[in-house]
Amino acid sequence: MAFVLACAFAEPDSKQYEKMLNIAGKISDWEQVYEISLTQRLLPLLYMNIKNHLHSAVPDEVVNRFKKAYINIAADNLYLTSHLLKVVSLLKKSGIAAVPVKGPITAQELYGDIGMRPFSDIDIIVNKDDALKAWQILLENGFQPEVKLTIAQFRKYIIHEDNLSFAKDKGSIHIELHWEMSGWYLNRPLKLNDVEMAEKKIQIESQKITRLSPEYLLLYLCVHGAKHGWVYLEQLSCIAHIVLKHEINWEQLNGMAVKWRCKRILELGLFLIWDLFDVPVPASITDAFKHDKTMMHLAGTVIQNVSEYPFDRGKINKLSRFSLFHVHIRDRFRDKLNYVFRLAFCPTKSDWLSFALPAQLFFLYYLLRPCRLVTSKLKGQTA
Repeated sequence: MAFVLACAFAEPDSKQYEKMLNIAGKISDWEQVYEISLTQRLLPLLYMNIKNHLHSAVPDEVVNRFKKAYINIAADNLYLTSHLLKVVSLLKKSGIAAVPVKGPITAQELYGDIGMRPFSDIDIIVNKDDALKAWQILLENGFQPEVKLTIAQFRKYIIHEDNLSFAKDKGSIHIELHWEMSGWYLNRPLKLNDVEMAEKKIQIESQKITRLSPEYLLLYLCVHGAKHGWVYLEQLSCIAHIVLKHEINWEQLNGMAVKWRCKRILELGLFLIWDLFDVPVPASITDAFKHDKTMMHLAGTVIQNVSEYPFDRGKINKLSRFSLFHVHIRDRFRDKLNYVFRLAFCPTKSDWLSFALPAQLFFLYYLLRPCRLVTSKLKGQTA
């Protein structure tokens, strides 16, 4: 694990290089290194560092195994990226502003190579007013939604849910269409027209793609990472590279976090990259964090999750929406209550999949939701 953390940099400095080289000489079980890097989604970064800096310290058969896995990841990424560009172009022709996030956009921005960040789906954000039109365009172009809805049902669906998944070509292409960036994980919706775009677009193949500003990307990735309990080290590596690559406006970032009441979420992400990757962040953040017992407990939970089963893909500890982690990470007591209330009564994608009610009976979901939660709990199912 120490070697994986040491190699999680696209452009390691001399200090990081010495650390990688020193640990490499002590490794006897390269199978574990391979499995950890694959499970934690850092294999491309490890391969590039081994290839460029550590080739003489790593057995040839290990290098070749990493190379083969990297090539497979890069090929899959190229395939998905080509479809991402087609979808963005389709939406643009219909007058819909669409901003891809994560996936190849983040890989290209942070590492200069779309093959350096494993991803299995495409995330696209549109304005909420354009969600219905974007949904129809995807349907017209052969994408099958996870939840089959009529127009009237879709209008109701977007009241509480923030995204809908689509698949195409027998499941080889997955797209998540988002109309909110925060979902249930902020106390108020974070929409596309609320955020700031980077001045310079990013070039992928022949297209120039709009992207979030570094501050908004950092905040968004912290919210997304907290949503999943920071289950993969790669999520933290992205945060680390944003801080290392850009001159972050810390005052603006802090103001945004206060405005959207996700200061604790932001500080947790920043503390983790400082603690695990030794990335410099403002002392005011780390000092305040150290005196917050709840936050230290949350950080300990994350570190335990990524350390407990670091190379067993079948035991990755993904936190459910009902985890106390998601309650404690709220900034205010009122926010905690609001989150629990929404969990208990507001319908989710799972409810739509279980009961496809007509739009005029949408109000029944508020009654069915708590009943289904109790039934699922008794059956030991995730609700």
